[in-house]
Amino acid sequence: MKKTLLALILTLSLNAYSIEEDKQKHIVAGAVTYFSCIIAGEFTDFGLNEKTCLIPVFAFGLGKEVYDANSNGTPDFNDFTATMFVPLGVYTVYSW
Repeated sequence: MKKTLLALILTLSLNAYSIEEDKQKHIVAGAVTYFSCIIAGEFTDFGLNEKTCLIPVFAFGLGKEVYDANSNGTPDFNDFTATMFVPLGVYTVYSW
């Protein structure tokens, strides 16, 4: 739990003034999904940890871009990258 709090504090210190609003939303969505998964793993026996919680974030990020491509939206690989930014950064800190 200490590592989760440390990672959360580190992500809150990001300077988001120069990042587009759309990318900020993707970053927040990825972080919320990832930390929700980790917290759920603390209370369940589903084997959810820092590594396995990357899977739902990847699925949601990719699914959102596939949805955009199929619904006259604008799919953008940078949106997917923004969604994965915080979870991959946190996982790197955990595994370091």
